Amino acid sequence: MLVRRRNAQLGETAPKIVDGLKTAPGKDVHHENVLRPADVVVVPDVHGALELVTETLERARIVDQAGHWCGGKRRLVQLGDVIDRGEASLACIELLGQLKAEALLAGGSVSVLAGNHEAMAAQVAWHQDFQDTCAWLYYGGWETMLEAQAKGLVSLESPVMERLEKALADMRDGIPTSIRCTDQKHMAQAVAALFHPGQGRYRGFIGELKLVERLEDTLFVHGGISPQFAKELATYGVAALNHRFQRGLWGQEQTFFTYLQEASQVRDGSLGAESVGPLWFDFNEDLGALISQSPSYFVRLGETLRGMGINNVVVGHTVQELGQRATHWRRFGIRFYGIDTAMYVSEASAFIIKENGTVTNLEGLDYYRCLEDEVARGEPLVRRDGGLYESLVL
Repeated sequence: MLVRRRNAQLGETAPKIVDGLKTAPGKDVHHENVLRPADVVVVPDVHGALELVTETLERARIVDQAGHWCGGKRRLVQLGDVIDRGEASLACIELLGQLKAEALLAGGSVSVLAGNHEAMAAQVAWHQDFQDTCAWLYYGGWETMLEAQAKGLVSLESPVMERLEKALADMRDGIPTSIRCTDQKHMAQAVAALFHPGQGRYRGFIGELKLVERLEDTLFVHGGISPQFAKELATYGVAALNHRFQRGLWGQEQTFFTYLQEASQVRDGSLGAESVGPLWFDFNEDLGALISQSPSYFVRLGETLRGMGINNVVVGHTVQELGQRATHWRRFGIRFYGIDTAMYVSEASAFIIKENGTVTNLEGLDYYRCLEDEVARGEPLVRRDGGLYESLVL
């Protein structure tokens, strides 16, 4: 997994990062600008599925049949991973950019959060690191670059593409077994032409990504939230952390940016560090491990979030059980919603928070009480067959 090689350093960097946040610009703990929504439509991971995301937005009455904003003052939150794996990642970026401008004129809003795939692309574009480039291509970036090549946005010679495709087929978990350094360099430069935050074609998209969004009593983040990250949110505020993250995208806060996208420490046996990055947090594996290994996890997390006035946390990133529209469960007064249903290989999907506070899916059905009974008995993430939920793909 990308940046796993940096995990060993996190124990040294995390304290410095937290100390650095004390001077974070834009800190406003008591007077945070919290949006007041009408209905809120939340779209999980898209991964280049243009037709499905367009269908989702039409059925949610956010866009009309011509693909233009018709949602009035409603709010749209997209949880990240717009790009990679699918055939129309760049078209999805362009659609969201268009809707953001149209919603603003109508009094609504569009918030696009960063996913781990956007973070990977930004890392490649900024640093052009060999292993980061290979890992991003392996985890779905290849399809994004094929789209860019087909649209004439980048120009890579056929022999280079053929050699890279063969090398990707030989990779194991994103680690290259054989690849030409010059081929990798050409690809990294092509990625920078698209996603470099200063000069890339989609710099507006990359540079405006948010790490976290808050609408009234609901928090939205791509992967998940640890007690440590919740504490930082409570102390420094959403605006300040988003500002630091965006500076990280620009290469100005690289240590902080790296820390935020670290892969899970739980599965690597470093639970005590509590450094599960919000972009990579696995809603099933990491949450289950934290619950079983650290009974106080939800006590501290619940206390921190309730102190901020947060009652709901909505995340994507981790595919829930197929056929189940979302996972909903409650601990210590906080409701957690895992809403990634692998839309790009399944069907249109959205999580809708109505103005009266109820939640539904596109069919108007309440799929979000499915785990309430299990949670009441204190059984974390239990499937009907008695096993734990399994993560499908990152």
